Amino acid sequence: MRLHFDEKEFIKQLDDIVKTNVEKASFIMESEAVRRCPTETGALKNSIYKENTDYTATIGSPLDYAEDVEYGTKTMIKAHGEHDPKHPVTKWKAKTKRGGGTSQTMPFLRPALFKGEKAFLEGFKRDLR
Repeated sequence: MRLHFDEKEFIKQLDDIVKTNVEKASFIMESEAVRRCPTETGALKNSIYKENTDYTATIGSPLDYAEDVEYGTKTMIKAHGEHDPKHPVTKWKAKTKRGGGTSQTMPFLRPALFKGEKAFLEGFKRDLR
């Protein structure tokens, strides 16, 4: 007895599974980034974008200070050390330039990426069955 399968059909089905799960993961990443994004004026939250191709999903923000919110500034790292993005909410407090209030460093893109990556892998495994 011989097992026979159509290689082209298999590749097409696999391709469809990957594309579908990339699309699903991108929506999860975007909504998670928006949910986790700290809000003072709403500009950062409103600037979050998602771009998809067949095999990749990208989330980000074009605002200059998004990187400071995500990673912290040199002053925050010097005072508190680097933080673990898998534990995204830190309790770092730093003086802001405006009036001496406080701001919290709060990674929002990397945790969204981790959640999207997990959703992609779970969906891909499920769809292969």
